[in-house]
Amino acid sequence: ERPMSIALIASRSGGGEPTQNSDDAQPDGPASRSGGGEPTQNSDDAQPDGPASRRGGGEPTTWTAVARTIAGDRTDAELRWAATHDPLTGLPGRVLVYDRLEVALSRATRTGQRVGLLVLDLDFFDVVNTAVGADIADRLLAGVAERLARSIRPGDTIGRMGDDEFVVLCEHFDQLDDAERFAERLLRSVEEPIELDGADWFMSMSVGISVARPGVTNADSLLRSADTAMYRAKELGRGRHVVFGKGLQSPQLPFVANRQIG
Repeated sequence: ERPMSIALIASRSGGGEPTQNSDDAQPDGPASRSGGGEPTQNSDDAQPDGPASRRGGGEPTTWTAVARTIAGDRTDAELRWAATHDPLTGLPGRVLVYDRLEVALSRATRTGQRVGLLVLDLDFFDVVNTAVGADIADRLLAGVAERLARSIRPGDTIGRMGDDEFVVLCEHFDQLDDAERFAERLLRSVEEPIELDGADWFMSMSVGISVARPGVTNADSLLRSADTAMYRAKELGRGRHVVFGKGLQSPQLPFVANRQIG
């Protein structure tokens, strides 16, 4: 589950801590005390349920420190999530996808499985963005991302690489035809209209496929091959997929499939 926003976490974590006016603010930590030497706290401050929330003399127990620790942990988790995920779609970003690709290739050297990478780019989306504005364009991107996320297989990773480009990492394909059938499924999922504000929007995308033979560990090469195949799909008319190099990432090998769906 996606962590809550930092602002929301901060607002919730402050509910049970001592409050102070701006003219008598004290620094954080054990040295923050009133003139009498005791920690300051308003009488209406929220307290946790249970008899252990305060000692008999009215002095706060360590629940505030625990609350601060929990809030800090949640904030750290949110920051880690934000550093590795796309804020618009919630999908893994470029850094996280690349890290998982390297791990998958390393694992494939032991298992002998074929790792596949699909680069997907929406067709004419720059025109859409200019024509309708960033708000609708962002909502369309989020809708496409949701469609793609529902269409991938268990164990696959889908990420947003930037702008209107996505990538799907598949840790195993038994044969090249599996990759092509999978690409067709992704293409069809995006071709279904997306409804926004009562209007149907029809999208298409171009897909480049690169499948690494067992023993290949060069993530950059695999990514470049899939990206090159994607641009070839656009040159051939868009709305289709192209497979690069018969499962090998060698740039000398020809494009072996360019099939339009529909």
